[in-house]
Amino acid sequence: GIQVNTPTTGTVWHKGENQSVVWTSNGTIPSVDINYKTSALGTWQNIVTNDTGHGSGANQTYLWSNIPDINSNDCYVQVKDHRNSVAGSSAQFTIIPNIQVTSPAAGANIVVDSVYASGIAWSLNGSTQITNDKVNILLSLDGGNTWLGTPIASGVTASTGHYDWTVTDPGSMSKNCMIKIVDATKPYASGQSAAAM
Repeated sequence: GIQVNTPTTGTVWHKGENQSVVWTSNGTIPSVDINYKTSALGTWQNIVTNDTGHGSGANQTYLWSNIPDINSNDCYVQVKDHRNSVAGSSAQFTIIPNIQVTSPAAGANIVVDSVYASGIAWSLNGSTQITNDKVNILLSLDGGNTWLGTPIASGVTASTGHYDWTVTDPGSMSKNCMIKIVDATKPYASGQSAAAM
């Protein structure tokens, strides 16, 4: 048989990344087909066919390069013996767009009751999988540990990559603020500031 060890439950991969699929073969399985699906009831889609050079035991690997543009927390990878129907499937895991907050930059000073000149900006890195092209923008005052219940903005068009921010008083001052861009429908698909401002 085949046991897929990676990805595991809780794994989050992003569009465009290179990630290793790892499995254990009980017996010698020299060549494999590797597939993925984006829901438990979905159909398998091929990653590679007849990938050779594998053997028996643990730590059999395949590098899945340039992961496709997917937005699902119900993904699975299957490793199948190319010669027959013996196969193993991974645990449920997540593949999401690679959302990067580009402004405000680390260390930026944000003044309450003013318009932040640079605005809030982000990159979707080519993704077209944000649900309905809408995001919410969240603010943290504690370095991303918690996020304020009221968003800075809701239902912003994701593909514009920019929001003109008129800064309202969040209730307390902080030198450890962060911004998060969140798919308005699928909140597990998000990206946040790389460092505090």
